[in-house]
Amino acid sequence: MKDLVILVADIDMKAGVEGILKRHKSLKIRPVQHDIFVHPERDPGVLNKAHQFLRPFTFSSYFL
Repeated sequence: MKDLVILVADIDMKAGVEGILKRHKSLKIRPVQHDIFVHPERDPGVLNKAHQFLRPFTFSSYFL
């Protein structure tokens, strides 16, 4: 199971978040196991449909 699932609107945002997470030593945090997804509908998809996209990754879905 991943520590963090992130939904972004485009590949530039994905690259930025990946860059931040790679700097875990300078942020003084442990390495974070993560998945980053780019929503196919970009900004409107993240705004209006993020809950649908991310539902399979919620904690409660592991018990269904």
